Amino acid sequence: MALVDPGSPLTALMALLETEVDLLRRFDFAHLGALAAQKSALLDALIAAPPPESSALERLRARARRNATLLQAAGRGVRSARRRLADLRRAAAPETYDARGRRNGLGPSTGTMEHRA
Repeated sequence: MALVDPGSPLTALMALLETEVDLLRRFDFAHLGALAAQKSALLDALIAAPPPESSALERLRARARRNATLLQAAGRGVRSARRRLADLRRAAAPETYDARGRRNGLGPSTGTMEHRA
């Protein structure tokens, strides 16, 4: 295996992809957005740099594929959680039906009480 320059855009991009995996595994979605701009800048630098060896590029591709799979799984998980929360909200909102069988949502309770003297 050939050595890769530690200061190269390729090395920096590989390290950034490892950081991304770590954030995904910790469900730290807040910091993932900041990585997108860094990845874009490193990709631009990689394109401008002399081409690395094909074996190094293949390692980069493998890491990028792994991250893409993890990002897709995280997206599915977030969508599933959002659907479940929406289901729970709908279940908590009482509904009635009119004479024609149409639903009439009563809406969620405001949680306030009116005090009368």
